[in-house]
Amino acid sequence: MVSDNLYRFNGFEPGEIVPTTEVFLSHHHPDGIDGASQAVKRALVNGEPFTSYHRIIDARKAVRHVLVVGSATTSAAGVVSELRGYVVDLTQSRREDTAQEARHAVAGALVHRAVIEQAKGC
Repeated sequence: MVSDNLYRFNGFEPGEIVPTTEVFLSHHHPDGIDGASQAVKRALVNGEPFTSYHRIIDARKAVRHVLVVGSATTSAAGVVSELRGYVVDLTQSRREDTAQEARHAVAGALVHRAVIEQAKGC
């Protein structure tokens, strides 16, 4: 069962689409599809737990950074019947980290600016 939040997270209204693994995999960013899809495929085939950090492009074309952690439910015969897990949206945290790193880089450059200008003879 797909939660209403997962629909919205992927840019859909609850019930708007039929939720399949293929639909969700189709939203993976092209730069990270291989690792993420391989983890899911291994889980579907072997019933292995899976994890993946990657980007998705939701139905509204917004790029999100996500961490996915899950496991497969298997029958007594070892056949995978469903995948369950969690999707954590790391987009805002990543933006904040990147902004902080940029501020530190600029501050570091400004500290050395006087030495650079002096070396240039300004």
